[in-house]
Amino acid sequence: MRRHTRADARRMWPVCRCRPASFRFHPARLIVRPTQAAAAMIDATDILSARILIVDDDADAANTLAQALTLNGYSAVSATMDPRAVRELHREHEYDLIVLDVQMPSMDGFAVMEGLREFERDGYLPVLAITGEPGHRMR
Repeated sequence: MRRHTRADARRMWPVCRCRPASFRFHPARLIVRPTQAAAAMIDATDILSARILIVDDDADAANTLAQALTLNGYSAVSATMDPRAVRELHREHEYDLIVLDVQMPSMDGFAVMEGLREFERDGYLPVLAITGEPGHRMR
């Protein structure tokens, strides 16, 4: 039986150039097992049924964005113009995504995100920050 060299491995695995020099590729020993990630894959219906909250002080902008998402197949889209209500709404509905205007007069988006910190999942907060100001810098 022929021993496969590192050059053989590179030819068979062109994108994986991180193998150590002692790596020996043996096709008979290559076993592919399904992972938990593959078993828990998300399909299009899961994405389109995501619970989305739009937060913007401009009612026309919030409604336009909600309508665009709904027309593109998203079924659970809601909007609010009150940034102070976001924390309680998220506690009640556990949104998959919060589209948040950064610049609002009564309470800016950064203050809203601070109020949502208790809902972080593994250091992740489901917020997409947007603004209508063309030169706005993020903190």
